[in-house]
Amino acid sequence: GALAHLEEVKEQLDQVTKICEITSLEILGPAVELKKLEEPLKSLNAVYYPTYGENLSSLPLEGPVDTHVTLQAKFTVKEGKMEEFKKCSADCIAATRKGTKLIKYYGFHSRDNIVRSRKGYENADGVLAHIGDIGEPLGKMIELSELEVQIHGTKEDIEKAREPVSKIVPQATFWVLREGAVTCAVDKKTEKKEKEAKKDEEPAAKDVAPKAQPEEAKEGGEAKEGGEPEEEEAAD
Repeated sequence: GALAHLEEVKEQLDQVTKICEITSLEILGPAVELKKLEEPLKSLNAVYYPTYGENLSSLPLEGPVDTHVTLQAKFTVKEGKMEEFKKCSADCIAATRKGTKLIKYYGFHSRDNIVRSRKGYENADGVLAHIGDIGEPLGKMIELSELEVQIHGTKEDIEKAREPVSKIVPQATFWVLREGAVTCAVDKKTEKKEKEAKKDEEPAAKDVAPKAQPEEAKEGGEAKEGGEPEEEEAAD
């Protein structure tokens, strides 16, 4: 999927790299999938973070327009504390299973002493509810590391999340989602309308016109099957 998308936007990406510099590219995912990207993306100097532990997902997103909130956390774990940190991250996953239903995906990825956490929420309320759900293990993880946080979302959600998140992570940064962001989710309302329209176009069995019957020849000949009249035999 990643390689196919890069091919689809190759022309636009080439234009972008002519006017600006890609300062960093970090890719998170299963190790087997990341391996497939190393050669094609080597010119972009990407950094890869393999998934570890259990990851949660309630995808797909609703509707074709992307308005969901993402929170990207980067933990630089203190020396000798990685094993303890990973136990805390497992506790976060367990607490998330029992918590808010406004979370769309959540998981952890690591490289050396750095752990990345990628989270998606329906809205800012989901962010705040989830922070409450994982409060205790999250507090321990913050003690075991240096934490950087980015939150991406609509202007309304950013404003709602800014103050409470900044109280926990003062150095958090906030990024407003530009209009035009899309998902590959099916718009359920549109899908329903399309199905109904298709159903209306299909004639019901009782509405199907009966097969035409052959007509008698106007000049006295009997009709053959198929509607063609037989020629009369010539009189002697």
